[in-house]
Amino acid sequence: MKKELINYWPSLEENEDLLKECANLCECYALTPEDLWYKWEALVMKEEQQGEEISLDRVHFITLKRQVEESFEKKHKDVRSAKTTYTSKGESNYSNNFTSDNLDDFLAGIAPSTPSRNRSYLRNSDIHTPSPTRIRKLNYDSPAAPSPQTQRFAERLNRAKVEEVYNPHLKSYVSPEGMVSSRRRFEFREKEGKEVREYRYMFEKISEKSKVLDDRIETFADLFRKTYGWEVLSNPAQSTQSSVVTVGRVCSDSDAKINDKSILLESSRIIGSGLRVMLDLNEIPTFAMFPGQIIGVEGLNNTGASFTASKVFQAPIPSRAATPVSELLRNNHDDSRLGGHALGMIVASGPYTLDDNLDFVPFAELVDTVENEKPDILLLVGPFIDQDHPLIREGDFDGTVEEMFDEYIAQPLRNLESSSPSTAIFLIPSIRDIVHDYYIFPQPSLDSYELRLPKNVQTLPNPAQFTINEVNFAVSSHDVLFHLSGDEIGRNPTYKDRMGRLARHVLEQRNFYPLFPATNNESNVDFHHLESTLSINQAPDVLILPSQLRYFVKNVENVVCINPGQLTRKQVGGTYAKLSIHPLSKEILSSEPADSMKTHEIYDRAKVEIVRI
Repeated sequence: MKKELINYWPSLEENEDLLKECANLCECYALTPEDLWYKWEALVMKEEQQGEEISLDRVHFITLKRQVEESFEKKHKDVRSAKTTYTSKGESNYSNNFTSDNLDDFLAGIAPSTPSRNRSYLRNSDIHTPSPTRIRKLNYDSPAAPSPQTQRFAERLNRAKVEEVYNPHLKSYVSPEGMVSSRRRFEFREKEGKEVREYRYMFEKISEKSKVLDDRIETFADLFRKTYGWEVLSNPAQSTQSSVVTVGRVCSDSDAKINDKSILLESSRIIGSGLRVMLDLNEIPTFAMFPGQIIGVEGLNNTGASFTASKVFQAPIPSRAATPVSELLRNNHDDSRLGGHALGMIVASGPYTLDDNLDFVPFAELVDTVENEKPDILLLVGPFIDQDHPLIREGDFDGTVEEMFDEYIAQPLRNLESSSPSTAIFLIPSIRDIVHDYYIFPQPSLDSYELRLPKNVQTLPNPAQFTINEVNFAVSSHDVLFHLSGDEIGRNPTYKDRMGRLARHVLEQRNFYPLFPATNNESNVDFHHLESTLSINQAPDVLILPSQLRYFVKNVENVVCINPGQLTRKQVGGTYAKLSIHPLSKEILSSEPADSMKTHEIYDRAKVEIVRI
């Protein structure tokens, strides 16, 4: 539990006493670390409305604890008051005066009922019968009064607050005057070979899965040979009296979470017959590892039972792309493209509605922002209709989820098509999207025709790798950062910045989901696509990995890594990212040979702002 708490509050790692008190609070009131985090978020929002910035210290922990206690008392008080009471004469105050309205509610409470569900929802194993007191019928013509959370959201004081800025010295994107046409100022291309087509899943053979995992070790073995000049890779399970080098996959000796005493090194069939051997890291002063990570190791195995490592090597991050100078000049300064202006982009990730309603008010406000600012690109990452939303899980809605998507997602985008025709819209699904047929990673794109999306909306697979002019993007909605944060172990890691280190793992392992096996039950990975659509063979200029972890923007080996956060965080509004990518200097480009190759240097010319909705 302490590790999970540190995931949400990294500062607790340096405050052991406060960490213990947070853990005790969770145990005492049967809260998960996530539950405690959302109560803290509600407290932060309340304090920010009063103009006060707060952090989790001893003083504010007492306030948080008091809030948890009051919530607990109120909950149990409501339960007690709901019971039948009696008068002094021994008569029950229970009323049997039923009307046509409350009789239906009474009967619904004692008779089982099954809410209507869309076919896509039937894949969710956690099916509930909704409580009659919570049923809210969607009425698209006459919207109901705003929910308590929506009311608080509307009254928030941190609207449009910039939480974090990368390259603050650069100017923010401003739509060029006269940009009212539908002409795009950029060229869009998907990476060849990275498209995810529809495929059959749940037909994966163990032999095929084993081969893919083994081939991955061999691929990295070749990479380590070239990088470090190694000629011979030895079998780590074979006893040796001299130091050798080898390559293998980090594994655990049990189903429990990995620790520095339970690490195994798995070799490939060619290097070591696929055997696993205990990896002794006592001589390694600094490391950061997770199950599934492929590493190079130097050391020796005196007894054949344990490989004692003296050095651990990481794979290099892939090389970045370069583009001919002539093409860079055209993309950045030609009037048919950017014409010397900055490229504007807004990136947001779901969920897009608050926890107690399906009104999608935060999404509507995001669309209003796009309509006002008119960026070149709006990138929306799922989940759009989240299967984990409380009302969706309980079936507490009328109609189908496709109708809900059409009303609250597709229709605002259709309106945006006419109000901001120069904005191109891209949608990437999530495995939590109930309107998608694939509950597995990777995912094909959403069905534009079935979901009635407008023409200016282009659906992309999950993950997606594409280029905007010369800028390379890599995006995944699968929360690999959160999963890595729970499985990573370390000792005085070289890279102290934890969020940047998690993004570095993705780049070094050259895969959108390098964990194996995944301890999180959401991670349904189809291994047939592990080295095709999930691989990252070339370092992107911008890596976008939305996560429930805290938002961030990091420069990792000249790759701009962005977690825009979630647009909503259960009961409160969240964040989105705004990118302003400025053109390369025309003078510098003009002074270089037209056919010479030049890297894009996005880390120097992109301003990224994390903004509160």
